[in-house]
Amino acid sequence: MKIVLHEGNNIILRIDRGEEVFERLISYIRESGITAGTFSGIGAASRIVISYYNLETNTYQKSEVIDVEIVSLNGNIGILGDEPALHAHGVFSGSDMVARGGHVHEITISGTCELRIDILSGELRRSRDENTGLNLFI
Repeated sequence: MKIVLHEGNNIILRIDRGEEVFERLISYIRESGITAGTFSGIGAASRIVISYYNLETNTYQKSEVIDVEIVSLNGNIGILGDEPALHAHGVFSGSDMVARGGHVHEITISGTCELRIDILSGELRRSRDENTGLNLFI
């Protein structure tokens, strides 16, 4: 990972081939002390894990997809307990040009990923909601 630009509350990161996006992002957030923000990105991935959240069963229905373009990745940065917490959704497209999307769990980079982080002041705290099984903002 490389910090390409850091100007005020805006940061541009480059995630490199073979790196897992959320591992690198969490590490950077922890080191930087970021407690609230948003992020967006584009790039190419060798492997992603996305899902649909089933509210009836309170479970994620996961799917692994190989070799895709990251058409759009959007998420937010908060705190769950004492740890950084990410919530991300994305749209991805393979060589067939068909879009797939959902909640994003993992992204391993094949070429590059260009991420923009917008830091917000304060903290965005999350807590588990027993009704939905989700970690919601509080």
